[in-house]
Amino acid sequence: MGKGHLIRNIIIFAVVLGAAVFLIGRTTIVREETPSPPTQTEEEAAEKPTRRIELVGQSTVSKRNAAGESVWEARIDGDWRLDEATAKILGSKVSWRAVGEDLQPLQVTAGRFEADDASDTVHFADNVEAMMPSENARFTAEELQYDVSQQRIAAAGGVVLRWGNMLVTGQRLTADMVAHKIWVRGKARMTYEG
Repeated sequence: MGKGHLIRNIIIFAVVLGAAVFLIGRTTIVREETPSPPTQTEEEAAEKPTRRIELVGQSTVSKRNAAGESVWEARIDGDWRLDEATAKILGSKVSWRAVGEDLQPLQVTAGRFEADDASDTVHFADNVEAMMPSENARFTAEELQYDVSQQRIAAAGGVVLRWGNMLVTGQRLTADMVAHKIWVRGKARMTYEG
């Protein structure tokens, strides 16, 4: 094996190396990558609940609608806390009122208060006193549940309703603020004060 054989091997090696470099340059290399998390569509973002209950002052809490307008406000004179996991505000010694443009007027005072942002309800307990100015009605009860979006009241326990010149007592009160109707049930008694 002489010099010719060595030169031929070098030429073959160079041709193979050149072909390999040419093929590698034309080959697309596919790498496995970790998929990026899917982006949220506008519809999915709209479905995700957004907390709209916020602390306005040292002891004032407000609920806002999607447009940012105030729906209700509460002044909490006792202890209060925001439960981030359940999107609820719990407090004691509260004065609450509906202030939304589309809501019938309602004012409530109570010893305990719980506002649930997810269900859009407010629950009151302990010495509940409520006033519905548009109905010229006020009542007391042991507890009251108010569905803000439906504008419905459900009260229970020793209900005493003063509605105009009538005094109505019973165990349960239901009110539809939109239809302007109030029902008292459970050993209901009515007297006229005139």
